Amino acid sequence: MKRLTLIILLLMLPLVCFAQDATTRATPKCDKYQEDKEGPVYAIIEIKVLDKETYARYLEEVGPIIEKYNGRYIVRTDKINSISGDWSPDRIVIIKFFSLADLENCFNSPEYKKIQPLRESSAQGSMVVVEEFGE
Repeated sequence: MKRLTLIILLLMLPLVCFAQDATTRATPKCDKYQEDKEGPVYAIIEIKVLDKETYARYLEEVGPIIEKYNGRYIVRTDKINSISGDWSPDRIVIIKFFSLADLENCFNSPEYKKIQPLRESSAQGSMVVVEEFGE
């Protein structure tokens, strides 16, 4: 009986990982389940906002798109202390995606392409993508 219960629980793991949270309408993911398939990546973005009003409209629309493609904001801030060197960005954003494919699908999606002009007209920025260090 214990063996049958364990097998059923293991078969249900994907359902639990992708279940929707009814209170927040968010879709939590199980990092370990995803990482076993392909390692996560991080988009590290340096941004200089030129038009706060237009950039605010972009921010309203980009969050759900990031989430749809398995992305999760880790950092979104303009509170930055430069410790070493002459790098002093205005704003830093770090987004974790479960895979490089998820990141590419997000930024190449029709939904993102629709709002991309808002970002391009309101901010200057640079982005690099790094893989998570595996154990």
